[in-house]
Amino acid sequence: MNIVTRILCSSMLCCVLIIPLVANTENEVLNLARYLYDNKCYDESITEYKRALFLGIQNEFKLSAYQNIGKAYIELRQYQKSIEYFDIAKNLTDDDSIYYDLFITNIVSLLKLKEYSSAILELNRNIPYFKNQKFIDESRFFLILTYLYQQMWDEATKQIRLYKAEANLNDQEINELDSLLVESSTLNFPDESIAGWLSTFIPGLGQV
Repeated sequence: MNIVTRILCSSMLCCVLIIPLVANTENEVLNLARYLYDNKCYDESITEYKRALFLGIQNEFKLSAYQNIGKAYIELRQYQKSIEYFDIAKNLTDDDSIYYDLFITNIVSLLKLKEYSSAILELNRNIPYFKNQKFIDESRFFLILTYLYQQMWDEATKQIRLYKAEANLNDQEINELDSLLVESSTLNFPDESIAGWLSTFIPGLGQV
């Protein structure tokens, strides 16, 4: 965070705390944390979310608090810390969609940290339990990507076969998928051309 942004966030925090003079109850602190997060004051937002958790917010708000702390750490590019808070959040929900969003965000963070072995472990551990085919397809493609980063060609080939059998791909996607293994083994992966190709399947994936 640059100095101008930090000054603005500090000024904003002071103004918000004038009424009430100080935020002491868990609800006041939680509202302040949300306000700061929405205004991109991520360091200050994290502090207030942690204070709300310390004060003992209701269980129904804990999930969003841990989620937003994780998201704030991502905005600050502190991926390891984001993973820690998303892991806590995953244990607080029975909603498959919320769990998957937290899970796949953690996978992206692991890839950014180049912790490929951990990403492979988490993907292989979770894929068998997903019931939504979209979750399975996207997770399997992340697994293919991670194997390619590790130059584990045999494992990548197995996952590509499964992906082709299970995912609803058109002819062009199938042909491009067939060429992926060959291209990635002859280029310094991830190459720009392959990164662009990855976005064909999952928008934004080539930016990892």
